[in-house]
Amino acid sequence: MENSFVFFVSHRWFGTRKAVAPDDANNSKAKSLFNFAKWFEAYWHAKYQRKLRKVYYWMDYFGIDQVDSEKRINGINALPLYISACSGTVEVMGVGDQSHNHGYYTRAWCLLETVLAFRFQLAGAAPFILPTDWKPKELEEE
Repeated sequence: MENSFVFFVSHRWFGTRKAVAPDDANNSKAKSLFNFAKWFEAYWHAKYQRKLRKVYYWMDYFGIDQVDSEKRINGINALPLYISACSGTVEVMGVGDQSHNHGYYTRAWCLLETVLAFRFQLAGAAPFILPTDWKPKELEEE
């Protein structure tokens, strides 16, 4: 995937233990990730004078089996491998009084993913912090 970037997405799931989903009913995370990809492509082009071919995302909800418990455990155990294979990390958080924002850094999984990102990604690259309502100024007119 030459000239492409793969971001590991660290996020807090929505809902309760009985009804969880990777995004809210408004697809807030998906919209923010879409905006981030557009911004990152422009940033890359401006910084390196090269076009970035694609921005991809790896999300646990889709990359780790959510039904078969044995496969899920194997996927969770491979988390360091998944993170190290990615080019960077995006931590998606809520804003304001949205319940999914509260306690992000008190949740074990979120902390683990942050620590693994610092440990296994190139040159200890810091994760991008992305609010769920994020839209860069360049895209606000669209």
